[in-house]
Amino acid sequence: MEFALKEGILAMPGALTPTEVTVAWQAGADFIKVFPCAQLGGASYIRALKAPFPQVALVAAGGQPTCLPPMGATFRSGCSG
Repeated sequence: MEFALKEGILAMPGALTPTEVTVAWQAGADFIKVFPCAQLGGASYIRALKAPFPQVALVAAGGQPTCLPPMGATFRSGCSG
């Protein structure tokens, strides 16, 4: 994170728990990669995280479907990518 912020490079650390999301967001992450997302419920887990973190850009990673309509559900849940 420090290097990315210092060099003006996109920072996208991984996080799983709400505490890890908070730490990454407070550290200045541009996006937070939720990993492994599918194993925790995919779109429903993103929706659950977006409730307390509406301002945080989350990216689903780890076992997420790459075809529609399942990926559409992930985006509708509030996922940024």
